[in-house]
Amino acid sequence: MSETKPKPVPPYSIRDEADLAWYHGQGQTNFERSTMGGMLERQESLAVERRWPTVPVLSGENVIGYECGITAWPTAETREISGYTPDLAALTRYADVSKLMLLVERRSRLAATVIALYFGELGNRWAQGETGHGRAGSLYHLTAKGQALVTAASKAPGSIQLTAPERIESLAIVNKAKPTEERSQALAVCVRQAERLEVEARAVWHGVKAEI
Repeated sequence: MSETKPKPVPPYSIRDEADLAWYHGQGQTNFERSTMGGMLERQESLAVERRWPTVPVLSGENVIGYECGITAWPTAETREISGYTPDLAALTRYADVSKLMLLVERRSRLAATVIALYFGELGNRWAQGETGHGRAGSLYHLTAKGQALVTAASKAPGSIQLTAPERIESLAIVNKAKPTEERSQALAVCVRQAERLEVEARAVWHGVKAEI
């Protein structure tokens, strides 16, 4: 009896990619630390809490959870008036994506973390960096293999203090310049595990959108 293969997860639509990249970049910059935050806080439908990843919870080679901490809430801080007039289209766009991301997080905190990293500043850094790994590199430190690489590198003689993403990135840069079979194989495992995380997160996104 043949196994039923799981249905492939479709890619993000062009609109979804644009919205997620905007939301996790310019959108959060514009609203989360500005006087606009007070407006969002007073409107539950527009409210958003921002969480930033800390340490993944692993079981063997699989990430089974991810601990996040709230680092920013929309606030009503008193600041000098800048003369900026809120754009209704931007507010609506921010609210729409924010609600979707909250629904994603309620279903899977890991999926929300993966999407935020992939489309956020770290994903942009990897996409524009010199490693050649693209946005998927922003997820390597979430994988079991990535965590093992970080632990081993941090114990090496002369090791300097780096965050997990920075350490993985430095290994990828070094391996591109001076590849070794061991590093190349380890990074290849990171690629496969990160791609699996991205596909699973994308499936959650599509599932949430299909239900609203």
